[in-house]
Amino acid sequence: MKQKGKLAALLVLVVVLLAVNFGRKQNPPASRAASSPAEAKKQGKRIPDLELRLDLLEEAGGRVQVGRNIFEYHVRAVPRPTPVQTAVVAPPAPAVEPAPPAPFRFYGFAEDSQGGRRRVFLTNGEEIFIATEGETLLRRYRVARIRATSIELEDVVAKRQWVLPLEQP
Repeated sequence: MKQKGKLAALLVLVVVLLAVNFGRKQNPPASRAASSPAEAKKQGKRIPDLELRLDLLEEAGGRVQVGRNIFEYHVRAVPRPTPVQTAVVAPPAPAVEPAPPAPFRFYGFAEDSQGGRRRVFLTNGEEIFIATEGETLLRRYRVARIRATSIELEDVVAKRQWVLPLEQP
């Protein structure tokens, strides 16, 4: 008997749900949103204009300037300097020939444990040279001084000097 009552209650609920669903399909509610902008205008509702107005952008002609990056929250806007027109033109500086780069790069160094004599390893890209203070490399470049942080290298022929920092390549 209990199961017949449960079955009857379930059957009544199914019938009520079907009736509500069928009634909803016959009469859609008036507050339901329109599926297109044309239907919304027919119903008298105001919807925002979703068209991109390129004509307004062209009228601005590049005059629109944003003072900050809208994608970065923590960065403050930097005031843009106003352009100043100057009529005075400075004469060009005399051409100074830049110093040529050093012919060697620091590659490493070694220090004798007994005598404390330092040797440096220098490279010119292809070969590695081992030199001590006062030695001449390639019959042209002399290692003038080996310091704790740099090497002084001088060109005997052209009388130029370079200071190579002691850093790992």
